[in-house]
Amino acid sequence: MAEVQYMKILGYSKTRWLALMPAIERILKMFSPLKSYFLSIDGCPRVLRDFFEDDSSEMWLFFMHSQAALFHNTVRRIESDKSTITEVVSEIDDLIFKLRERVSNQFLPLNVRNKLKHLEENGWQKSELFKTSVLKFYQKCIDYLDARVVQFEHVDFLKWVNFRDTLDWQSIQTSFEYISKFTNSHGSADADKQEAELFEEVSYAKKYANEEKIISWNDSNVEVEERWVELFMHLESNNIPFNNLKKIVEFALCLPGTNAVTERIFSVVNKIWTTEKTQLSVETLKAMLQLRFNFDETCEVFGKNVNNVSLLRKVHNAEKYV
Repeated sequence: MAEVQYMKILGYSKTRWLALMPAIERILKMFSPLKSYFLSIDGCPRVLRDFFEDDSSEMWLFFMHSQAALFHNTVRRIESDKSTITEVVSEIDDLIFKLRERVSNQFLPLNVRNKLKHLEENGWQKSELFKTSVLKFYQKCIDYLDARVVQFEHVDFLKWVNFRDTLDWQSIQTSFEYISKFTNSHGSADADKQEAELFEEVSYAKKYANEEKIISWNDSNVEVEERWVELFMHLESNNIPFNNLKKIVEFALCLPGTNAVTERIFSVVNKIWTTEKTQLSVETLKAMLQLRFNFDETCEVFGKNVNNVSLLRKVHNAEKYV
């Protein structure tokens, strides 16, 4: 009767940001039949009855969906397999910037504006209260992020490694000074020599990775590590030293941004190493995990590209089951 295809309501975990947006999205798709159902049944929980009887409920859901999408996309980028701490810092800074822009422009999404206009035309008297609440929500989000971004201040100077802009010597020099504290050359004549070499390396690097190249990379969404590989291959092919610059880049890119990848690995381990597979050796489990996380190709593509005849023969025989 509702003429809406049946869909299961999605659950939401308070500790999992990525669960919020799909849950709200599903409710919005089914809002009309859900409202009709809960308002028609006897003994409907008071909280649900109050929610569906409130004319502004759907408008709030549209607003929350828009904000959840903002966080959802940021979290997905932060929790990617290759995310480094410098990328996490940049992503959070970008999220705070977007929220502050929404505050300064009193931004309301299109669906929310349309719903608000419809309510006002029907005599709704709480428009100003709604707009004030929206601004308070934005500010709460900013305060929440500001309180947590403090922990990244000690690596803020490494953001240049993301290679989104042309290389800046002052930032690289600061990075060199910081990393030199952990080396034997700190405070010695060798440090001065290395810094001078680094300056020359950066000069050649800037010559190749100029503004035009950076724009091209940004437009093509080239990954951070791919940018550095391209630069280092160019320098190597032209016999230009880059050892000092490479050390700083390696230091920055080896710092993980989150523990999401580690948690994913443990999750996969729990699915593989079950009570029914207690005889699975650590060596075999390690091999399975390495294949799972380091190879993106399908089995068919992998088989076609492997030239190791001995390995392919073992895959097809029964030796692995003995």
